[in-house]
Amino acid sequence: MALTLDQARNIHFTIVRQPYDPGYRASEVDSFLDQLIASYAEILDENQRLKSFINERPEASGGQSAQNGDRVQVGAPDV
Repeated sequence: MALTLDQARNIHFTIVRQPYDPGYRASEVDSFLDQLIASYAEILDENQRLKSFINERPEASGGQSAQNGDRVQVGAPDV
């Protein structure tokens, strides 16, 4: 399951109040970071797929393929 932005914003880790472990519980932080990394990887993959899709559709950019870094308008043109 992908991590939502609200989950990332509202994450709270248990503070361990023992003299030998005065910080956050490492297993909770590790688990959160694993979820964050997986979600970020999914977003990067989707972003790359969408860029490829746009670059393969010449009609999306007025008859020309989008070049590296070019912005392509999606939706209704400004009137």
